[in-house]
Amino acid sequence: MVSLKTAGLRFNSKMRREDGLPFFGTIEPDLEGKLIGYDFSFPRRLLRVLNDSPIKTLDVIQDVLGRRYLVADHDGSFARNVIEYRSHMLIPMNRHATWQRETTAIDTLTKLPKSTGRANLGLVWILLERVNREAADTTIRVKEEAFTAFSATKFELNDVVDNMVVKRVSVVRGVYLLELQ
Repeated sequence: MVSLKTAGLRFNSKMRREDGLPFFGTIEPDLEGKLIGYDFSFPRRLLRVLNDSPIKTLDVIQDVLGRRYLVADHDGSFARNVIEYRSHMLIPMNRHATWQRETTAIDTLTKLPKSTGRANLGLVWILLERVNREAADTTIRVKEEAFTAFSATKFELNDVVDNMVVKRVSVVRGVYLLELQ
């Protein structure tokens, strides 16, 4: 029987998750009202997979061209009370960033925590984008550049990502959105 589930299979491409697990899906442009000439952020895409696909939100996948994407929430398609396929927003990953966290130890004399340096927690894939606004300190007239980053990794406040400090962590569409400074 012809259905949306079988009609779209011929357009599927073989991709893989970051852990090497292969899956089939279709990547399409995401047209959410963005005008390319006015928006300088990286373009988002949509991934369409069958309902029983092993892909889920927070996975990092690699397409046939070797590009990496973070899988975020989007929507599903229903027909006759059956989920035909799932759609996920794909956020392109543009940087393999270093991740560090401040470590502390209890001072034997004061019994208070003291810094012992930064611990390297490894490399993580992120999408690093510059924020359109800049916070200015009017007293010393110094501008601070702010960046946002999407990630599959749950960061904590004051973690260091590529020498930038995490100032805020939010969850957007099931993935982590960081504000870095």
